[in-house]
Amino acid sequence: MPVVREHGAAVVALTIDEEGQARTAEWKMRVADRLIATLTGEWGMRSSDILVDFLTFTLGTGQEESRRDGIETIEAIRQLKAAHPEVGTTLGLSNISFGLKPAVRVVLNSAFLHECQKAGLSSAIVHASKIVPMNRIPDEQRECALDLIYDRSREGYDPLTALLDMFEEWRTTAAARRATSCSWSSRWRNACSGGSSTARRIAWRPISTRPWPRARSRCRSSTAFCCPG
Repeated sequence: MPVVREHGAAVVALTIDEEGQARTAEWKMRVADRLIATLTGEWGMRSSDILVDFLTFTLGTGQEESRRDGIETIEAIRQLKAAHPEVGTTLGLSNISFGLKPAVRVVLNSAFLHECQKAGLSSAIVHASKIVPMNRIPDEQRECALDLIYDRSREGYDPLTALLDMFEEWRTTAAARRATSCSWSSRWRNACSGGSSTARRIAWRPISTRPWPRARSRCRSSTAFCCPG
């Protein structure tokens, strides 16, 4: 903190105390309040120069003690924004889906980001190309991911199992489609390597005249995502 104060830097404050990494909303807020009080009171920091990271756990274990980790993180963000409106929040988003298959992680991460943003999340550490708008996620997958985040399990229905089964079906169906049809990318490559002069001209046009692919490339390499507001 002496170095931070000397250079006027902002800080990311992690919700870990003497007992470990906070898991419940009450525990997360207790640690956040201590951090904010210390940083502003003892070190003279502005509240707006503080980002609190609530360090979410994965929902992919299937264990009883981890079922509410998504809910508790969302509620902690909501409470912090109400108690300290100038303090920012951040999150290592993909922790929520750690251990799951890549296709499942995209849906779960996207749904979780959406819910955290509604609660007041300021920023998140994400792989930007692996976040999907909610309206592009099939209804059944989206609702199942939200059931998992909010622990809406019931007799005969476990959202985690349902989500995993859903993507096993999706993978089988996708494999069958690939086996019976040529992909768009293959058709495009064939056009570029064949007799289509239009396709060749578009494919080989200098990158400097095509801002869209360059922007897309930047998006793929991004490691941070700032939520509006």
